[in-house]
Amino acid sequence: MPSRRQVRHLNRFPLLLATVLICTSSLAQDEDASSSAAVTLYSDEAEYLEDQKLELNGNVEIQRGEYRANSQHAIIDQAADSAELDGGIEIIGPELEFSGDSARMDLRSEQSEITNASFFNPETRLRGKAKALVRENRDILKIQEGSFTTCEPEQPDWEFEAEEIELDRASGFGVARNTRFRIRNTPVMYIPWFKFPIDDRRQSGFLYPSIGSANTGRGAFVSTPYYWNIAPQADATITPTYINRRGLHTEVEGRHLSSMTRSTLVLGYIENDDYFVEENNGHSDGERWGLNLEQTLSLESWIDGWNGDVDYSAISDNDYLDDLNQGLQIGNRDHLDRRLTMRIAQDNWRASLLMQHYKSLDETLQANEQAYQRLPEINFHQFLRSTQKRDDWYDYFDFDWRTQYVYFYRDPDELTGLDRAHGSRLTHDVSLRLPMSQTWGYAETGISLNHSDYLLKDYPPEDNHLDRTVPTIELDTGLYFDRNSIWFNERYRHSIEPRAYYVYTPEQDQNGIPNFDTSLPSFDYSRLFTAKRFSGGDRIGDNNRLSLGFTSRWVDTRTGRERARLSFAQLTHFENRKVKLEDLQFDTLGSDSDSDRFLASEFMLQATRHIQLSTSGLWDRSRTRTQETVSRISYRSEQYSTVINLSHRYLADQHEQSETSAIIPLNNTLSMLGRWQYDLDANRTIGTLAGLEYQSCCWRAQLLTQQYLTDESEIENSILFRFQLVGIGGVGASNRKMDQLIPGYADREAILN
Repeated sequence: MPSRRQVRHLNRFPLLLATVLICTSSLAQDEDASSSAAVTLYSDEAEYLEDQKLELNGNVEIQRGEYRANSQHAIIDQAADSAELDGGIEIIGPELEFSGDSARMDLRSEQSEITNASFFNPETRLRGKAKALVRENRDILKIQEGSFTTCEPEQPDWEFEAEEIELDRASGFGVARNTRFRIRNTPVMYIPWFKFPIDDRRQSGFLYPSIGSANTGRGAFVSTPYYWNIAPQADATITPTYINRRGLHTEVEGRHLSSMTRSTLVLGYIENDDYFVEENNGHSDGERWGLNLEQTLSLESWIDGWNGDVDYSAISDNDYLDDLNQGLQIGNRDHLDRRLTMRIAQDNWRASLLMQHYKSLDETLQANEQAYQRLPEINFHQFLRSTQKRDDWYDYFDFDWRTQYVYFYRDPDELTGLDRAHGSRLTHDVSLRLPMSQTWGYAETGISLNHSDYLLKDYPPEDNHLDRTVPTIELDTGLYFDRNSIWFNERYRHSIEPRAYYVYTPEQDQNGIPNFDTSLPSFDYSRLFTAKRFSGGDRIGDNNRLSLGFTSRWVDTRTGRERARLSFAQLTHFENRKVKLEDLQFDTLGSDSDSDRFLASEFMLQATRHIQLSTSGLWDRSRTRTQETVSRISYRSEQYSTVINLSHRYLADQHEQSETSAIIPLNNTLSMLGRWQYDLDANRTIGTLAGLEYQSCCWRAQLLTQQYLTDESEIENSILFRFQLVGIGGVGASNRKMDQLIPGYADREAILN
């Protein structure tokens, strides 16, 4: 070991080994901080020569900060500002590990060279070897006669070899010359020159291609996307796709970011779709196009809480998305939702503006089934909340005033009667509530008043001005009973929560009012404790009902997570309900008899960290039948190697469907992926996805087949292929779409990558 004097003297030398590691890493480091760290030397023997050279022999170890270098022999020349290491050198840092036969460094010019070198990045698993690693300056590192892979070193499945690879940390680019791609030592591709990014900065260049095939005229396709880094605030992806029997379809996706906006514009174009011309018996010139603009607005610099967004789409024909949107299909795109939204939020009020044009792509819809446009919709919400400090009487109450103005329009030319009506609706919804709560329970009394004014056009009666005023009274009470319990040696907080909710809304004849936006929402347990039977503003449902509920829940005291919940409620109607939607046979809050007695239930169980199940349903006691149920079971194994989802939905007299999706490993390298949607009423399959995935330590491949129903009730079959070099990139379907098909897929990808 060197003496104290020698160690202090050596602190004047910046250790080039550390800076070599910094410059070869794709992750930027604080080199100044590293350079100022003290150097500590260890060896079996040390000799300080008169010509200002330090020679170390035997188990040499040089440490500086997070970096360590080992060798059998080292000479540090103070006069020449150089260093040499020989004899099985190892250089280890937080991001990269090097080994080699010898290393030479010039501390003045920061030039260095490691011969017969190998390197490894533990985070990305990228490893390689080279005849020499040459650092020309602070930013340039050259890998001469080198190769790299993410496979294990014994027998890599794939490997890139190049005559020379130059990495430029300043520009963020790497350049490879005379490159060969090898699979199991067999060359399969030669690339004379290519440029690639070496850090997270955006770089222009080709992305991985996509390939696939379908049976309904879309045919086989090949996409070769190109990424264009236009400016720090703008970029674009240009994707030319050749589709068999159709021709060349080109899509451009441009993105722009400013201090106030985030914009994405997508343009698609095919000059002559031969198959589309054939389908239309020559009544089309084959030119097809589509565009979509999405933009978010943040105007906080002008007014606090002011923001908005724009979403606009247009296509040349209703079949454009089905024919030219390659890849995985979640389901048919049967509409275009075009909207402009502006919002502002302040302490005690909210306001918004909506312009919406909803265009259906389903040519089977009748004229009276088309949605109304909102041109515009204006909302204003003023509210005051009760406070703990109750100096005045109004501090005890919650006050809400909601005002909405909407102008509804659709083309009346092919319509008759009330279906032709369009015009404006102005609604005021005012409520006053008295909330009272303690740790052991709560009670809330509320009264509200809903008033609407209609000014209509193309309305058959002479009086085109309509109005309606409906009051509502509510009483909601509940109690909390808590105790500690132990299940399977785990401590839980067990609560029992009885609840009673009563609502009264008088009936008012609304048959003369057109229905612009009112519908019946799906059953949800929480709906039993709300006043609104319908969504939308054209029908106010009459109520005289009582909901008696009971909830029992178990909360893990260690994690605070709810592990189980069981709820029951009985719904009792004291009067017939006369307000209903046209052609609606059943209201999920009960039918129209005053003798109705409905039982609702909800159950959730987090059985283990990996298994969760839930179910909710409504039982009609008067008809002795199940009215509606929704059930789900999900399983996620450790590291998400196995993913299973089961669900079932039933609505009496309307539909019953099941859905199953799964990722199941067959062995250590092969997994099965699948999804199956089935209509139990029609006894037919709605859609399927099936495939195999092969995964080794350094590459993955997926082969997927899918089926789904088109608008014409035809089954479309397609094949997709995905290939990925781990740590390098991939081709094929997006993770977002796959996660919609198989919930849990995106989480699994995050773990695997």
